[in-house]
Amino acid sequence: MTDTPPTGRAARFTLDPLPSRELAAMIAYILTSSETARRAGAMAGITAEWSPVPAPVVHPVRFSITRAGDPAPGVFPADVRDVYLIAALSPSFAAGPGGPNHFGVATSYAHARHLAHVYMAAPPPSRRHGYIMRPAGHLEPAAWSSRAARRSFIRSLTT
Repeated sequence: MTDTPPTGRAARFTLDPLPSRELAAMIAYILTSSETARRAGAMAGITAEWSPVPAPVVHPVRFSITRAGDPAPGVFPADVRDVYLIAALSPSFAAGPGGPNHFGVATSYAHARHLAHVYMAAPPPSRRHGYIMRPAGHLEPAAWSSRAARRSFIRSLTT
């Protein structure tokens, strides 16, 4: 697997439900990451909007990863070169940058693919929720008040 999607278009792939061993590992990762993010937020005076709830997806899901652009200065460490968006493709979700089907933001293609596995173990509870995967692989739940807020957030991460 390369670390970048095909140039000029989104990389698309389908995941089947996770096998038991992978599901258990993913749930442990999600719960540990979300607890760490909650504690860090509490120290900074930020209360978490939501916490991921393990609810394994039991049907295949098609995903799309697109490069959103270059990271905005000062948002990520200097060695981060890209920002990727990942979407769960569904007939009921409208497409488009920051649209309701985009549930994850990552700083590498590999992390974006990893977010697909997170989705299969604990999908966001609504279109206003998602995940951010930090450069070191730390997972944080994210919540937006609206589709416009999601677009604004994504634009704030890129130049």
